[in-house]
Amino acid sequence: MIITEPETAIKAYKEHLLKEINEKLNTKSDIDTIFREAQKVFNSWSKLPVEERTTQALLQRLDFDFFELLDSVTIARSRKHIQRYYDTTAIGSFPERKAPISVRPKLTDLTSAINYTEVFEHLSLLNLKIYTAISSRPSMTLLPARNTRSYWS
Repeated sequence: MIITEPETAIKAYKEHLLKEINEKLNTKSDIDTIFREAQKVFNSWSKLPVEERTTQALLQRLDFDFFELLDSVTIARSRKHIQRYYDTTAIGSFPERKAPISVRPKLTDLTSAINYTEVFEHLSLLNLKIYTAISSRPSMTLLPARNTRSYWS
């Protein structure tokens, strides 16, 4: 099948992605249905009187598929976010974060081997015309501060 209309191509691509996602989920409903139902539950929960609008009430109303979907998606949370929004008394506090150690190792322990400065000098002598188109784009070049001999010494 040849697709000539952009809207048709986008729709076909979305359908293909949704099919793939739905096949990988361990749920009884597809992802669209899960989110549509979760939104309905949330909307009805948000109309409850304040005293009935608890987290527990919301969690009890949501379908298990919604939680299965959430478990399927990794949600990274920063240390600061966890400390601010979660009760960490049960798990304890985070270990003390130590300052990073900057290391500038030698290329090798051999005294007769080439070092970083010599590598930089040799590379600077090369005429790489074939790569000119790529290196002419600012995002593909070294920062001016790093394009100096002193940086590599």
